[in-house]
Amino acid sequence: MTDALYQDISPRRRGSVLTDLATIGVQRRDTHQLVTYGNAALDVARQTGSAGYVGRKLAVLRPQLAPFRADTHVRHLEQEIARLKAVPA
Repeated sequence: MTDALYQDISPRRRGSVLTDLATIGVQRRDTHQLVTYGNAALDVARQTGSAGYVGRKLAVLRPQLAPFRADTHVRHLEQEIARLKAVPA
């Protein structure tokens, strides 16, 4: 899946792939992967105005972060996802 990041894809698709990679981090219980790709997806959403589509994917990811809340980076990611969703599109 990371190969897709090196393709010529739209920012919206890139944000989607990054969110999927963050989700894989959740499944693997790999907080580093989760935070790295989750933050990258947030950056794409903010920079491109794709907060609607990518934001919805991140909103689906957000409840899955609960088991990792002891990690300050995960808590920060969760807060940023909430903040992104709160911003009007």
